[in-house]
Amino acid sequence: GRPPSARCRRMVSPLSKLLEHVLEVFDGTEHACERQAEAALQRTPNIFARYDADLFELDCSGHALRVKQTPSEMRHVGTTGAIVWDSAVILSKAMEFWVERGLVSFKGLRCLELGAGCGLCGIVAAVLGADVVCTDVWDRLRLLRENLGENVRLRVPVEPLEWGNAEQVELALSVFPRREGSHGTMCAVDIVLAADCIYSEDAVEPFLTTCSLLLAGKSDKDYDVEDEKGYVLVCTEVRDSDVLAYFLEQALLDFRVWHVTNDSADKGAGLLQAEYALPRVILYILQPRQQSD
Repeated sequence: GRPPSARCRRMVSPLSKLLEHVLEVFDGTEHACERQAEAALQRTPNIFARYDADLFELDCSGHALRVKQTPSEMRHVGTTGAIVWDSAVILSKAMEFWVERGLVSFKGLRCLELGAGCGLCGIVAAVLGADVVCTDVWDRLRLLRENLGENVRLRVPVEPLEWGNAEQVELALSVFPRREGSHGTMCAVDIVLAADCIYSEDAVEPFLTTCSLLLAGKSDKDYDVEDEKGYVLVCTEVRDSDVLAYFLEQALLDFRVWHVTNDSADKGAGLLQAEYALPRVILYILQPRQQSD
């Protein structure tokens, strides 16, 4: 067949510059125990979360974001996505910082947020120029749509997605705009965003399965997805070293894993703004392993 169109092929990894400064994780249990010990030294609650506020405000790349919350729902056991947690703030500010430093450009990238909640990370990715789809369970979609509509100039699709549901993954992928020159139906996602999604061992397998499905996708005929796999940005609070270790060990089976810190490989250049680097909140980058890995 004819070679993939140059207009559609992803010639350079969108995170290649960033990964030059990030340390790879090889032993999940050891790494998790070290992170738990670091977090224990900082016995603080969420710093940025506003537990009793109906509105969360954050400046990002010159945009004053105003994100509605429903803190009253926190009274119900098992409620998720009612307020903006620190993990979402730190991931959002990291993306902004990487763009400012010229390490990443989100323009034109396909970003899908899992467990979007109030939608902060998806909003920030859209502000930074990405094509975004936000997903969560059915009962979180109304607030999510409202926040996206009020903070993003262009429409951002919102789709229901329960982790592990292949049919819902396919539907979420199908709403992305086609790439220029594309004749196929779907492309893989460039970046999956996931803030505060690692909270129990039961959630780990369906979460990772969903990430794999999203990054595999169905390639456009004119788009060579084999040139470069997509990525998952996972930002999570350290609550339980056993859960974190289980997540890392399972992730390492099918993904390469990098840990983003301010102790970067190029002698402390720092990949997070100091005020948005907390020992109890960890940021990982995952990429599906190639068959040769």
